[in-house]
Amino acid sequence: MAKEHGENDQKCEAAMCYVHAAALISEYMYMVEHQPSLPQGCIAFKQISPNVLQECAVMDDVLKPDEDGMCTGGEFSEKGITNLLRQSADLLMESNMYESLDKVYKLLSKIYLSRRNNYYLGGLHRNLHTAYEKMHHMGKKASDGMLFSRSVLRREV
Repeated sequence: MAKEHGENDQKCEAAMCYVHAAALISEYMYMVEHQPSLPQGCIAFKQISPNVLQECAVMDDVLKPDEDGMCTGGEFSEKGITNLLRQSADLLMESNMYESLDKVYKLLSKIYLSRRNNYYLGGLHRNLHTAYEKMHHMGKKASDGMLFSRSVLRREV
């Protein structure tokens, strides 16, 4: 679904698909074997997308982690979750969704810190710096526009 949204230039929707996929995998991995560096199930993704909790209502009787061959692909790993979150972050940056980007980076940061991956931590912080500068610039433009419209309205009255 994320690829289809991407092909239709719906970057924000594609990013949310990756977030939801990462949340589902995180929920499964939390049920199977809790790893402190990984997000603790779907609840960790609530701040990014509140409806992720509805989709992640995975019950023990619905999905049995001990079944052979169930959820054994490469995505069901720390690397898989990291890749999904990175793809989401890239798309959020491209679609100027900086507030959500910050929340995705918080999840990634925890993983990178646990692995002491300074290279990726540095890139993450550089991207956050760029995002915050853009938010500041966009906020300044918006407030300048509001001041301009107020002064025009006062003149017309």
